[in-house]
Amino acid sequence: MYTKWSLSAAILFVVTVCGFEPEALTCPIKAGKDYTGEDLSGAACDDEKLDGTILVETRLEAAQFDGADLTGSDLSASYVGYAYLEEADLTGSILVGADFAATDLARSTLIEANATSAHFRGADWTAATAHDIVLAGANLFGVNMSSADLTGADLTDALLIAADFGRANLTDAVLHRASLQGANLNGTDFTNADLTGAFLGADSAPKRASTKWSNTTCPDGTNSDEHQNTCEGHLDLIP
Repeated sequence: MYTKWSLSAAILFVVTVCGFEPEALTCPIKAGKDYTGEDLSGAACDDEKLDGTILVETRLEAAQFDGADLTGSDLSASYVGYAYLEEADLTGSILVGADFAATDLARSTLIEANATSAHFRGADWTAATAHDIVLAGANLFGVNMSSADLTGADLTDALLIAADFGRANLTDAVLHRASLQGANLNGTDFTNADLTGAFLGADSAPKRASTKWSNTTCPDGTNSDEHQNTCEGHLDLIP
């Protein structure tokens, strides 16, 4: 499988060995423009300022947006699979129904983004900042959320099976009916979070060894403070 780095190395080989100087890659996307329905797969837009751009139903497979400014942009129903958005800024962006399968969102900013029913299967959210993001009904199967800050996030009905929330901050988050079977919750902070009706796997106890429960609404509707600061014994565990 080719990566952005292997492709860059190939270009460097051509320049060095063949003496050929290719034209610099130019980002085909401009801030504030409308690209609805277009195919912009592989677009090279690292560090570009693209705020307010309309990318509805746009194909952006393997596009490069590392460090890019996409604040307030609309990517509804777009396909952004295998793309690179490390340290990108998607504050206030609309990601409703978009597909970010296996996308790199490490250290990105998604504050107040709307990602309702979006797909992030296998994506990397390591150390991402996503205060007040809406992920209601989103598919986050197997997502790496380690050390991510999801303070105030809405994860109602979200699919979080096998996700890694190690050391993640879910303070004030809402996880009504969320599916957390097999999720790693070691070091996860659920202070003031609401897990009413959430489901956890019956074999997940080792993955909750250092979970922080404080004023947390447990899946059965009781409060963790009533149980010596834990929701253990008050979880909806399914096989």
